[in-house]
Amino acid sequence: MTWLKKFLARYRIILAVITAVILSLLLGIYLEAQLKKVYPRILSGNEDKPQDLYRVVEVLDGDTIKVEREGKTEKVRLLGIDAEELSEKNQNNECWAETAKNGLEEKIGGKDVDLIVDITQGEKDIYGRLLRDVYLGDEWINGWLVERGLARVYEDYPSARNVELENLQQNAIKNIIGLWKGECIYE
Repeated sequence: MTWLKKFLARYRIILAVITAVILSLLLGIYLEAQLKKVYPRILSGNEDKPQDLYRVVEVLDGDTIKVEREGKTEKVRLLGIDAEELSEKNQNNECWAETAKNGLEEKIGGKDVDLIVDITQGEKDIYGRLLRDVYLGDEWINGWLVERGLARVYEDYPSARNVELENLQQNAIKNIIGLWKGECIYE
């Protein structure tokens, strides 16, 4: 056993460096795999080739859509944002609810979008809606809504891109855009 103690004493710094390098490599491999789940188009080197496209068949409100997915219709909740609530009977709508819905409808209604998973969230919410970042081409629709003041950052369930959303929201507030105007507009 003394030979082992002598060996460890003599080469402990080298062994520590080798261990650190191996752990760093393993951590890098793990992080790359996790990031590919969040930003698959960017990290796969296929920015010009969308992963999957889903047809938007209905815009339910400013933060929820229905898409055609694998032969069936699914509801999708856009991650990290919260638009004003739209009542089912179109009565007592919150301020800006119709404006947010109409803006989203004009932007992506009837079009093909990418649905990107966020590893900080589950697959679905408690209502059975898919939780996704939505892209129209390379444009991030979740951020587009916040940037235009059609939605705010959803702070109760932060997404991986919350910092980016908060920056967009601060810019909308600073420029008094959309719901940050302080006046209620029903469209």
